[in-house]
Amino acid sequence: MGGFISGILFLRIFLALSPGNTGKPPRKITAERKSDNIQVIHPSGPDNNDPHLYGILNISQSEAIAGTKKLVNIPWGFYKRMVRVSVPPHINNGCKLRLDGLGKQMPEGLRGDLFLKVVIKYAEK
Repeated sequence: MGGFISGILFLRIFLALSPGNTGKPPRKITAERKSDNIQVIHPSGPDNNDPHLYGILNISQSEAIAGTKKLVNIPWGFYKRMVRVSVPPHINNGCKLRLDGLGKQMPEGLRGDLFLKVVIKYAEK
């Protein structure tokens, strides 16, 4: 009986302290938030015997100036690879970053590289 009464009191106190959250729909409160540090890259490559793959890495202007670390999700068959990419400070638009060994598998057993072209997204005014 005491637990039931204390539960009712706790509920009344909780509702009195947080009036802003009770009117919002639960979907807005629990909505998935997008992180700028995670990016999905769908690499592509030429159809010839080139073992290398190519993709685009989007960064902001402030990340280009200060440098950043991005978590890159690369779909690979039925699973996805998560790779941490370090972008050096003062990088220019169009520069390429090379990730060793993330390209196509060649018949000799060697792997190509994944080249990421850096695209700087400037803030809209």
